[in-house]
Amino acid sequence: MEQQVSRSLYRAVLRFARHSRGVPWQLSASEARAAVPLLERKKSREEEGGEEERVAIIDDDDVENKNLGLLRRRLDSALEEERASSSSWDSSTLVKQVARIAAEAGREITAEEEEEKRNQALDAAFRALRSLNGEHARSVAAARASRAEHSRRQNDDNDSSAYPLPKYKVGQVFVHKKFGYRAVIIGWDRGCAKGAAWAKAVNASTPHQPFYSALPSEDDCVSLFGAARASKYVAEENVDVETLTVGGRRVTHPLLRSFFDGWSEEEEEEGEEGEEEDGDGGGKKGKKGGERGGRYLGNARLRYEFPDDFDDRSSSADAAAVEDDSNLLLNDGEREERQRQRRRGRGQEGQEAKNEEAAAGDSASDSSSSSAAAAAEGGAAER
Repeated sequence: MEQQVSRSLYRAVLRFARHSRGVPWQLSASEARAAVPLLERKKSREEEGGEEERVAIIDDDDVENKNLGLLRRRLDSALEEERASSSSWDSSTLVKQVARIAAEAGREITAEEEEEKRNQALDAAFRALRSLNGEHARSVAAARASRAEHSRRQNDDNDSSAYPLPKYKVGQVFVHKKFGYRAVIIGWDRGCAKGAAWAKAVNASTPHQPFYSALPSEDDCVSLFGAARASKYVAEENVDVETLTVGGRRVTHPLLRSFFDGWSEEEEEEGEEGEEEDGDGGGKKGKKGGERGGRYLGNARLRYEFPDDFDDRSSSADAAAVEDDSNLLLNDGEREERQRQRRRGRGQEGQEAKNEEAAAGDSASDSSSSSAAAAAEGGAAER
């Protein structure tokens, strides 16, 4: 009977893994380990006991320790691979691995303490299944619903005249037309999700326009309002990307790393070449219709929920990290000093590469010098 229950639980876990495949959600390491208590129990006995106790355990049950030790290493390897993977938001593969490891660990139960261990394994399996079918199932369902809602392809059921497609994309930085703070878009709705009354209260001309969820730059909020703001919900009529300058394309906010993997200087859309701006605070407009000089790159969750806002370049491994943007403990002087150090470091790397090419008689030394200068200029992060 217990074997039948165990097999049924195992199959249910695998069904959930198949159901959630390709959807970004995360299984924590603690949850994965809790699903295999036999390995954790053996591990804790070995770690808590002294040298004599560890030797005694191995001598008394050598085969079991070898098998459980192998399974424990497999679990550790699976967790490490999940942590290091760029697609670690999709935990369906990890769930299958943990389920198989748990099943094999259950078969290692010996006659001694058999009932206690078997009950322990079954209880852990039930807890794991409840967790998967509860919080994680809701997360998977929410991600799928958001993806369907935020596709830029108009559905037949939508009235495109009442709910136009948003002009701007997740990851773009804008300036609020009325209040002047910068913010980065982390989501959008075709109409005001907070209702017509809320839209009227904030003086939006109509609720039937795109609204953007955004993280406002805390530097700007402290300067303008005297305190930081966690998030903003902004009507499209108040979004301005035209006045952004090179010195204001990035924002500072502690939650940036919760939404974005990095920052890319590359434009996401191609179009006709635009003219360059000169003068104070100006910069390149870039290509008409494209993002002005870069954008934040969404993590796996954002890329899944907003499938048409990102392309293959949006997950570039060469993207700049957002750690400095997220670190609000730095004052302006400290942040500027970090930026200078980063520029100097990149300039030195470029110079070293140039010297190596010259010493080797490489005819491409001029190209190397230009690349080094571009790297030094491109490394400047703005407040």
